[in-house]
Amino acid sequence: MNLEKITFNLHKFLIRGYARTFLNYDLLVEEPLPSGPKIIAANHPTTTDPFLLPLIGNEPIYMLITEMAFEVPVFSSLLTSAGHIPVSKNHSGEQIVDAAVARLKQGGTIGLFPEGSLSPSIGQFSRTRTGAARIAIKSGAPIIPIGIHLSEGAYLRRTIKTSHYENTARWAYRGDYYLTVGKALHFDGDVEDREHVRRVSGQIMDAIISQAEKSARRMPLKHIQWQSLLSRLLMQNIS
Repeated sequence: MNLEKITFNLHKFLIRGYARTFLNYDLLVEEPLPSGPKIIAANHPTTTDPFLLPLIGNEPIYMLITEMAFEVPVFSSLLTSAGHIPVSKNHSGEQIVDAAVARLKQGGTIGLFPEGSLSPSIGQFSRTRTGAARIAIKSGAPIIPIGIHLSEGAYLRRTIKTSHYENTARWAYRGDYYLTVGKALHFDGDVEDREHVRRVSGQIMDAIISQAEKSARRMPLKHIQWQSLLSRLLMQNIS
């Protein structure tokens, strides 16, 4: 067993204990995850998401994570030994896409957040970036859309500072944290066709939002954010 697998198993053991102790963690998988390389794509309501996503399966997930996390003491060595991919402001989008595609071609599974940063708030979503679509088209790997929703106030807000970054983090803590894992999506085409890439990006994010709404509907009624769901439904009807 290599170091990455050992680190993944340790991480999963620890984070499962955290989820059971501090969260009402609920996972629904609509169909078994396909074998082989795949792309796990989720919305990003909290800073805890990349740590909790590995609980969805039994194989390592190599996350695309902001370089800021690699500057945090202790986390840095764990992230590096686990083989996660840093997303640096000094790297071009193409470099990051190529690094992810290379990992997929090696047989690995990668995880990413098409929004590119934390969602504006719980139940809301940022405009998707094109990285996930470009990785999917270029690699041919299926995308697994995952929708995350948590109860209002089920997180701690903290400001984190490192050598080169300062950001506000939301750490999931003491509340409902629901995930719905959707069916695999497959895309092909010309990665240089910008209109096609934008169209695929929209389809990926629409699938993620649909799964997040399923997660919200599964929550105990007192925690469902009806305002967010109603505004989303109204927008769909208008469009």
